[in-house]
Amino acid sequence: MPFPAHLNPNFSVPAADDPVCTWQPGESFHQQQGAVYQGDSATAAYFKQGKGMAHVCYSPAHANASATGAAAGQGNNYCVWVAGEQGAQAEGISQSALDGILDSYLEPNASIGWHTHPHSEEIYYLLAGQLTVEMVDTRGQHHRWSLRPGDSHRVGPDMSHTAQAGGDGARFMAVMIRC
Repeated sequence: MPFPAHLNPNFSVPAADDPVCTWQPGESFHQQQGAVYQGDSATAAYFKQGKGMAHVCYSPAHANASATGAAAGQGNNYCVWVAGEQGAQAEGISQSALDGILDSYLEPNASIGWHTHPHSEEIYYLLAGQLTVEMVDTRGQHHRWSLRPGDSHRVGPDMSHTAQAGGDGARFMAVMIRC
């Protein structure tokens, strides 16, 4: 599936014959504890090549059967795992509370289902497209924003959120931090 060039100048579907750089289904990537990086482990703490980073397609991301509409999660979310320090898949190269960094692309009108961050915070930085974010903060207040390129969104511990791409899709960086 081609990505709109204006949203993804450096983010394209890998060649079908490239065994290192193929889109893995999200569920199997995590169940099989796939490697976050399949390159030179001797230099991975300092340098990684993009083709060796895990390319994972969540279809949808954070599916939520108890929610309706966009909050249930829909469409595809293509994520390149730039760094990952989660559970058994942890690379063990970060010396901070970093949980992960994703280069993420939501297809047009796709959404990330409503979910809660019990012990982490997440920051989105929108690179291209449009992203509508809804969240509930720790006081129980509901918020909704429409993000444009250059805008960011943060959800903290014990907060919940969902996000939906606009008609052109949305490309953003997601930084996840353990609390």
